[in-house]
Amino acid sequence: MARFLIVGEGPSDIGSADRTGFIACLLRQLADDDCETLARRLECDAWEPVHIPELTLTTGAELADMVKLDAPMPHGMGRVSARALIAARELQCDAVVVLVDNDGKPNRRAELADGLGDAGLPAACGVAKEMLEAWLLADAEAFTEPPDVDRRPEDLWGQKDDPDSRSPKCVFRRALAQSRMKRHDVLDRWRIERAAPRAPWLCDFCRALLRLLCDRALCRPRAWDE
Repeated sequence: MARFLIVGEGPSDIGSADRTGFIACLLRQLADDDCETLARRLECDAWEPVHIPELTLTTGAELADMVKLDAPMPHGMGRVSARALIAARELQCDAVVVLVDNDGKPNRRAELADGLGDAGLPAACGVAKEMLEAWLLADAEAFTEPPDVDRRPEDLWGQKDDPDSRSPKCVFRRALAQSRMKRHDVLDRWRIERAAPRAPWLCDFCRALLRLLCDRALCRPRAWDE
């Protein structure tokens, strides 16, 4: 059984002992769902679903305590992906998955790629624009009452400490209250193929995850649109 090291910013990304995290939700849908709509969204004609790997969960903050980097260190989020590679080897993982929020920063995707360098291990890095909550809001059908969001939730931005702002976190909290739902209720109903048309950066991350599953022979694509 393959094992992936899953790195996120907190329990919402990676999950916990009693809750499935967002990354595991993506992997489950990609590995188990032979959905033609989803295949088209990810520019893959079709694939043969198999199973998801075992997951080892950690956060960037925990990695900073576990792994010390030698100078010169990568810049910004590159330190997270660099530490993830080292930890994955130590934990005997077969691949690395990293997801962070963009938080209005201009270079986080490039920083993660720089931290991987010549990885030596298969890796998939994603950046939620601008926050993970924007990707959850992209599937309006996951809520019992459709949230008040723009056509492109990835463009939402505002002050996180202002409950009335257009920050994805604040909009998501209001949507939960309006629908009288908990976060895990939304995640149980959320589907990639419904969110993907409104979240291009989500599509990028899902394609990277699908290629990672295929690289580890956990999924077998029948055709790619390159």
